[in-house]
Amino acid sequence: MSPEERELRRRWRFYRTAAGHEPVADFLDRLARADRAAIAAQLREVVLEGVIAARHLRGEIHEVRAEGDRQSFRVLFAQEGRGRVLLALEALPGPCAASSIAARTA
Repeated sequence: MSPEERELRRRWRFYRTAAGHEPVADFLDRLARADRAAIAAQLREVVLEGVIAARHLRGEIHEVRAEGDRQSFRVLFAQEGRGRVLLALEALPGPCAASSIAARTA
């Protein structure tokens, strides 16, 4: 894991099931390093710019999208106290329809 990935783990918390499983962390661990880096870059934007760097879906749920080597990723998160909780991570075939912040906020 790169230093950037370790730093992001400190600012983000993974959703944990009642049984103690962290499905988002497990999914990330199975990805190629380049894909994890693409996701980390998008999460870093949220850390630096706040939720304005993400698309608001409803209630407390926000979304960021990242472009990987061969697929795109959709990450859902919610604010909780001072941090953020990663709720879901979905792999999408091909490029995202709205991959830039400008496209997401237009």
